[in-house]
Amino acid sequence: MMEFDTSNYYLGVAISRAMDSCKSTGIQPSDHFCEVTKMVELGSGAKRSEVEK
Repeated sequence: MMEFDTSNYYLGVAISRAMDSCKSTGIQPSDHFCEVTKMVELGSGAKRSEVEK
């Protein structure tokens, strides 16, 4: 069974390939995919936004 990190990686690859397919056929990926960001805590306790893949 795949661990979460591994399966999450492959999901990102699949989405990236789907977005590339949209581009190659002249379809705007932004019409079908949106970027998701999340707040992550840094070692100092500060927070910053990070693009979720």
